[in-house]
Amino acid sequence: MNLFVEPYHRGESLPTLRLYAWKPACLSLGHASAFADVDMERLKAKGMDVVRPCDGGRANLAYG
Repeated sequence: MNLFVEPYHRGESLPTLRLYAWKPACLSLGHASAFADVDMERLKAKGMDVVRPCDGGRANLAYG
């Protein structure tokens, strides 16, 4: 669970829609994703960054 989901499951808030846009494109790591698993040189060569948002989740690639 995370900061946004827990109150919803307890009936204390409405569902939350989060939209993200990253420039440059980036790999967004979730709580279960390890920085050690990321090929940082390859991402940098493609002009991409790596972030870990506070809301958890799984890894995803955000571009455009």
